[in-house]
Amino acid sequence: MGNSSYFTNLLTNIELSKTTKSYVSSLQSNLRDYLKNHIEYKTKHIDTFLSGSYAKNTSIRPSLNEENQDVDIVVLTNYTRDTPPVQVLNELKSVLKNNSKYKEVKLQSKSIGIEMANYHIDVVPIVKEADHFYIGNHEKDEWNLTDPKKHISWSTEINMKNEGKYKPIVKIFKWWRKRKVVGDLKLPKGILLEKIIADNFGESKYDIENLLVMTMENIVDNYKTVYIDKKVVPSVYDPVLPKNNLFDKYTFDDFSKFIELLQQDLLFLRENHCTVEAWEKILGNSGGKSIEDVREEYSFSLKRQMDQLLNQVIEKSKQLSVEIKDYENKKKEIENREKSMQKKEDEIKYDVYLDFLQEAKYNLSDELIKGMGREYWMDMIKILESIKKKKNSSFRGYEYSYFASLYKALELKEEYYNSICLMVEDGFYLSNYDVKYIIDNTYFRKRLIDILRAKIIKGDYSDTVESYRIALKLLEENYFQKSENN
Repeated sequence: MGNSSYFTNLLTNIELSKTTKSYVSSLQSNLRDYLKNHIEYKTKHIDTFLSGSYAKNTSIRPSLNEENQDVDIVVLTNYTRDTPPVQVLNELKSVLKNNSKYKEVKLQSKSIGIEMANYHIDVVPIVKEADHFYIGNHEKDEWNLTDPKKHISWSTEINMKNEGKYKPIVKIFKWWRKRKVVGDLKLPKGILLEKIIADNFGESKYDIENLLVMTMENIVDNYKTVYIDKKVVPSVYDPVLPKNNLFDKYTFDDFSKFIELLQQDLLFLRENHCTVEAWEKILGNSGGKSIEDVREEYSFSLKRQMDQLLNQVIEKSKQLSVEIKDYENKKKEIENREKSMQKKEDEIKYDVYLDFLQEAKYNLSDELIKGMGREYWMDMIKILESIKKKKNSSFRGYEYSYFASLYKALELKEEYYNSICLMVEDGFYLSNYDVKYIIDNTYFRKRLIDILRAKIIKGDYSDTVESYRIALKLLEENYFQKSENN
């Protein structure tokens, strides 16, 4: 087949950025530090750790129009199964709501959901009894066996047995699934998809392309005759909890569609001799989206949301016009509605523009950013600033990190230095990569040193604060060295 460079580039393109990985790690460490030091919860907290795809290193980057990414964080507590799950969940919810950083906190069946910028965090409390772990379901009022760390170990073992090629294949399958899922289509995901791949994995002596095709063929061959032809949904059991059938919540239509899509793509690949062009039809361009694609998709997304909002307002206006007789009241309500519409329009515009800036930071080169011109980006930032001013609120650290990336690409040094300082003031992670660019500027170096000293809290060893300690050391060493030379 000989398309190794395509798959190398594809895997690079769908991989999470180092900044995203670091930020997700800081979400977990900050939550751990908060819970273990909380005056009421520290007696119940034992440990906190990442689980799911982030912990297994099988997660992939989000697509442009994808909603918030899911992050699973497990909280090991010293409760027992004698405590009702609803009590365990509600007590954790109450503690999290008291943290001003977690604005949207809600009770879910087995976890507490937290909405943050671009992330949906599931905080899952579990208990341990006699070397077994249990997760509570407050809707069913029951405790069920679980073991998230064994899932991580299982994934690592499968990857090692297959020469480190299992996880790359899982990532490609997840990317394939992301491109296939439209509307209500339900395809295998998560641990189910990972187990299907593990059970049907090709021979690891082959390269990624051949291994991917072999795995696709094995899945179709092993399931079609035995299950599809007999119209039966297979049983695929959890590798850690063997009594748990991972296919329980899937219908035959869901399963058959999965096999059908694989068959279609295999046939297409054979007919087109597995060329790069054929793979691009299935998995997309390995180089990612062009800037024109990015602009078009964001423009379309904004227009669609604006149209929906306008239609809602118009429909509501028609209903109200029939009922409201008093002219002054009608006028007042229309004015209020227009203000509300403007507010919603600002919110939509803000989210879309901010997502675009995030995409620019993580996936666009400096050359592409420069090619669009300073005026384009500065106008976008001015719009964001005006919306923030209307809301009488300030930018957050992660937002300043987006601005800093743009200013650096556009060679706006003063704005870049200032954004780094403001980013740290709000408690956002600081990388050595950013520090080295600020060392040569005396004013901003001194300002950043002062900010870092104020942000470093004794006894706080979270990833973010540790990054501040390293940055401060680099800056101070350079600062005093320059002072001595002068």
